Amino acid sequence: MKLDKKIKKKLLETKEQKDKLIIEQEIVRSRFMMIFESEDNIKNWDSLSEEKKFKISCKFLQEKNYQKKNGIIKEQLTDNIKSIFSSNIGGGID
Repeated sequence: MKLDKKIKKKLLETKEQKDKLIIEQEIVRSRFMMIFESEDNIKNWDSLSEEKKFKISCKFLQEKNYQKKNGIIKEQLTDNIKSIFSSNIGGGID
Protein backbone atom coordinates (compact mmCIF):
# COMPACT_ATOMS: atom_id res chain seq x y z
CA MET A 1 0.00 0.00 0.00
CA LYS A 2 2.74 2.46 0.86
CA LEU A 3 4.35 1.87 -2.54
CA ASP A 4 1.02 2.55 -4.28
CA LYS A 5 0.75 5.93 -2.55
CA LYS A 6 4.29 6.85 -3.57
CA ILE A 7 3.61 5.85 -7.17
CA LYS A 8 0.35 7.82 -7.27
CA LYS A 9 2.06 10.84 -5.74
CA LYS A 10 4.90 10.67 -8.26
CA LEU A 11 2.46 10.28 -11.16
CA LEU A 12 0.49 13.31 -9.97
CA GLU A 13 3.68 15.40 -9.63
CA THR A 14 4.79 14.34 -13.10
CA LYS A 15 1.40 15.24 -14.59
CA GLU A 16 1.49 18.66 -12.90
CA GLN A 17 5.00 19.31 -14.23
CA LYS A 18 3.92 18.28 -17.73
CA ASP A 19 0.84 20.53 -17.59
CA LYS A 20 2.96 23.45 -16.37
CA LEU A 21 5.48 22.90 -19.19
CA ILE A 22 2.70 22.82 -21.79
CA ILE A 23 1.33 26.12 -20.46
CA GLU A 24 4.81 27.68 -20.50
CA GLN A 25 5.36 26.50 -24.07
CA GLU A 26 2.06 27.99 -25.20
CA ILE A 27 2.84 31.32 -23.54
CA VAL A 28 6.25 31.45 -25.21
CA ARG A 29 4.78 30.44 -28.56
CA SER A 30 2.00 33.04 -28.42
CA ARG A 31 4.41 35.84 -27.46
CA PHE A 32 6.73 34.94 -30.33
CA MET A 33 3.80 34.69 -32.75
CA MET A 34 2.86 38.27 -31.84
CA ILE A 35 6.34 39.32 -32.93
CA PHE A 36 6.19 37.42 -36.21
CA GLU A 37 2.62 38.63 -36.83
CA SER A 38 1.66 35.48 -38.74
CA GLU A 39 2.81 31.97 -39.49
CA ASP A 40 3.19 33.05 -43.12
CA ASN A 41 6.06 35.32 -42.09
CA ILE A 42 7.79 32.29 -40.60
CA LYS A 43 7.07 30.00 -43.54
CA ASN A 44 8.06 32.64 -46.10
CA TRP A 45 10.99 34.04 -44.15
CA ASP A 46 13.29 34.05 -47.19
CA SER A 47 10.85 36.11 -49.25
CA LEU A 48 10.44 38.88 -46.66
CA SER A 49 12.20 42.18 -47.25
CA GLU A 50 15.52 42.67 -45.48
CA GLU A 51 14.01 45.53 -43.48
CA LYS A 52 11.11 43.35 -42.28
CA LYS A 53 13.48 40.49 -41.41
CA PHE A 54 15.69 42.88 -39.46
CA LYS A 55 12.77 44.36 -37.48
CA ILE A 56 11.33 40.93 -36.67
CA SER A 57 14.76 39.56 -35.76
CA CYS A 58 15.45 42.43 -33.36
CA LYS A 59 12.07 42.04 -31.67
CA PHE A 60 12.55 38.26 -31.55
CA LEU A 61 15.96 38.50 -29.88
CA GLN A 62 14.73 41.13 -27.41
CA GLU A 63 11.79 38.95 -26.43
CA LYS A 64 13.95 35.84 -26.20
CA ASN A 65 16.41 37.62 -23.93
CA TYR A 66 13.60 39.04 -21.80
CA GLN A 67 12.05 35.62 -21.35
CA LYS A 68 15.37 33.96 -20.62
CA LYS A 69 16.34 36.68 -18.11
CA ASN A 70 13.02 36.30 -16.29
CA GLY A 71 13.23 32.51 -16.17
CA ILE A 72 10.38 31.98 -18.61
CA ILE A 73 12.60 30.16 -21.08
CA LYS A 74 14.33 27.18 -19.62
CA GLU A 75 16.85 25.02 -21.41
CA GLN A 76 14.27 22.44 -22.52
CA LEU A 77 12.15 25.21 -24.03
CA THR A 78 15.01 26.41 -26.20
CA ASP A 79 14.79 23.23 -28.28
CA ASN A 80 11.02 23.59 -28.49
CA ILE A 81 11.31 27.15 -29.76
CA LYS A 82 13.74 25.99 -32.42
CA SER A 83 11.28 23.30 -33.50
CA ILE A 84 8.32 25.71 -33.49
CA PHE A 85 10.07 28.25 -35.69
CA SER A 86 12.21 25.82 -37.73
CA SER A 87 15.90 26.11 -38.45
CA ASN A 88 15.43 29.31 -40.52
CA ILE A 89 15.01 31.43 -37.42
CA GLY A 90 16.09 29.17 -34.58
CA GLY A 91 19.76 29.78 -35.22
CA GLY A 92 19.73 32.89 -33.05
CA ILE A 93 18.53 31.02 -29.96
CA ASP A 94 21.28 30.03 -27.57
